[in-house]
Amino acid sequence: MKFQQQLLKFNYTTIVLIQIVCTLLWFLPFFFGKVPENSVSISFLGNNIIEYKPLTATVIQYFFVSIFGYIINFTLEKLKLIPLHNHLFYICFLFLCSITSYAQFFNTTAISFFLLLIALHNLMKMFQSEAVFRAFNCMLFLSVATLFNIEYLWFIPFFWIAFIQLKAFTKNTFFASIFGLVTFTVALILTAYITDTLPIVENYFSMIKVVYFDFKNMSVKSIDIIGFFIFITFLFYYIFICFIHRYEQNKNIYIYTFLSTIFVIFIIVFYIINSHLYREICLLLLLLTSVFSTFYYNFKQTKSSNIILLIFMGLGIFYRIIFLLT
Repeated sequence: MKFQQQLLKFNYTTIVLIQIVCTLLWFLPFFFGKVPENSVSISFLGNNIIEYKPLTATVIQYFFVSIFGYIINFTLEKLKLIPLHNHLFYICFLFLCSITSYAQFFNTTAISFFLLLIALHNLMKMFQSEAVFRAFNCMLFLSVATLFNIEYLWFIPFFWIAFIQLKAFTKNTFFASIFGLVTFTVALILTAYITDTLPIVENYFSMIKVVYFDFKNMSVKSIDIIGFFIFITFLFYYIFICFIHRYEQNKNIYIYTFLSTIFVIFIIVFYIINSHLYREICLLLLLLTSVFSTFYYNFKQTKSSNIILLIFMGLGIFYRIIFLLT
């Protein structure tokens, strides 16, 4: 139990040590020669605007994940969902991203997903204060994400459902969200008109469509399926225990309900739009696993939870090494 308690303490030595381990795991592909030979690109309105080497993309993504992990950790503290001066979420999120190759390249997927995280950050804080301002920000950032990945348009109605789940749906918040969409639309049209790029914008947004996903054409490595199964198993276990604990304590259960349905929403969207959102699915799975594992280990400090934590980390490192060897 000392190992788990050490992680829960605000201890700079422990955090630095884990940061070093995660850094080594993150850049391990460069030692195994498993880095993609092609350049990593960022597209905007469907056109590539930047290309750079995988090493550059990996370094940038490492800093982005670290920064966002810290911001989310700080948000969970402010929402009083975890104790103050607790860096367990940051550690879990960085560790999970460090063992998952899909999460390690800064590209179009990373930009759109980070914008989604900002929207979710505003969504999570709606029930505390400035709900109208947060509602506006939610739709504005989500709209900007569509410029990098058009299929993020499908998440707009789900955010309104989330307003209801978080007990933040009012006439004011709804109209604020509409105003956020209108602000984005007007700004986009005016910018496109001034720069004479209206045809590009029209062609880009005309690509949105519904085509059911064909799993027969999906090629996935066996080790990816194993890794996905490991994450899902631990996530469902953490969710189950956290729900039981929170129902008994009657604390912010609607937050847990909201978080546990996000992944289901992603799966539904992924199924109906026949796209490459599997990277976003993977990133969201890592995020939710980090959140619920943080909730779990903060109130479940026993020998069994300590063993589960060690197994969780051991399987993660095993998955990382086997992925690079196959």
